[in-house]
Amino acid sequence: MTARERLIHETLFPTIPFAWSDFAASVGVSSETIKIPEAKRWRNAFCDRQMFWAHDHNSRDVFVTSDENFRKRLGQSQEFSNARIAAPDHAVKLL
Repeated sequence: MTARERLIHETLFPTIPFAWSDFAASVGVSSETIKIPEAKRWRNAFCDRQMFWAHDHNSRDVFVTSDENFRKRLGQSQEFSNARIAAPDHAVKLL
């Protein structure tokens, strides 16, 4: 499961380290410090990867998001070529 989560993260966020400790080191802060402006960037990536991992792990049909990064990056990946990603307005039409 962690390998799949890592693959999702590396596909969506190739410039953000997977682990908080690695990200903290890359921006020059202690990994014990989580309330810094830089942490928001990593937390956002963490939450996004968790949302898509849950969708992928449970073999759901359509991942609904207005975030273009999902369609752009996952759509270009062979590993996620079967993922159906739709913007909210398009997803409503699928109902």
